[in-house]
Amino acid sequence: MSGGLFDNGQEDELERDARFWGIPLELLRDPGEDEEGIWEEHLEALECFLAVQTQWRVAIGMRGAVYQGLDYGACESGLRLAGHDPDPALWAEIRLIEDGAKQVLNER
Repeated sequence: MSGGLFDNGQEDELERDARFWGIPLELLRDPGEDEEGIWEEHLEALECFLAVQTQWRVAIGMRGAVYQGLDYGACESGLRLAGHDPDPALWAEIRLIEDGAKQVLNER
């Protein structure tokens, strides 16, 4: 997730990611005092998932692409290269996000 210094009228990476994964953009923006958003304790899991969001195992068949899940070996490398060192609890949160994303990606 990154931001730019200038608003050039183009969609930023955060907006693209939110639209792709079906996450309401207002949940990813800095919430106001009385607003809800992503809880701080879940932010690292989301950042980790977004760091490896391209590491899907995909099966192609007669019905098209089926997202089977993340390639865990590639995710481990990707997370470490991105500066994350996930413990089992953080990995469990990442897998919950993976499960929700997989359901959405496989909807027909």
